[in-house]
Amino acid sequence: MGLLLYIPGFRPSLEKAFHEFKNNFISFIRFNVLFLSFCAVVSYLAALLVLSLTYDLTLANILHLAMIIPLLSYPGAGFVYYYCCFVRGVSNTSNQIFRGYRWYFNILQFLSVLAILGVLCVYPVAELPAQNWLYRLRTIAGLMFFTWFLVRSVFTFLIIVDDNSSALEAVKKSFLITRNKFYRILISMILLIFFLISGLLLIGIGFIATIGIYMLAYIHYYDFVRKENVNN
Repeated sequence: MGLLLYIPGFRPSLEKAFHEFKNNFISFIRFNVLFLSFCAVVSYLAALLVLSLTYDLTLANILHLAMIIPLLSYPGAGFVYYYCCFVRGVSNTSNQIFRGYRWYFNILQFLSVLAILGVLCVYPVAELPAQNWLYRLRTIAGLMFFTWFLVRSVFTFLIIVDDNSSALEAVKKSFLITRNKFYRILISMILLIFFLISGLLLIGIGFIATIGIYMLAYIHYYDFVRKENVNN
């Protein structure tokens, strides 16, 4: 926990998130169950369809990814919108998960870019031990680029919804906000992701809560970094 003291804005963001989630526990749990149930059903049905087409693991994973990204971009936009409305003090209800149509195509565009970069930069890591040094060097360089892009564009989803920006504009704004803050943002996101994954340790049930706290902390931390950037 001492590491949190050295990351400006991170600890207050997490504390706000815990406080807000605790005070609105039932509403957040209800919404998260709805969102995660929808995602699980879509992912399961897509997996069944993929397995009916091919048993090749590599091809199956790529096809499954290609299917779920367009299907989950819509509720994903609604998920961001719901939590954004709460933090901004706007009335929020569970049916906001179905109101992501305004940002659907921009979310889809950005997720598609991440998926393509992931396939190109991350997937080759699995083949790393069996390849020569040149392949390993290219793979490591690709992984470093993907990590750099992911950190610099980390606020893109929120900016698309919060500012009603296009995918390209949102990426540019995220790059501007995270300029000269790469390692700080990287450590913050790693800590949040570890916190998010920790929910899976409780037979997956804790994930219903940690995903909500994660989103609230993510938005508060974005607000802090954005204000800090404006003041500088």
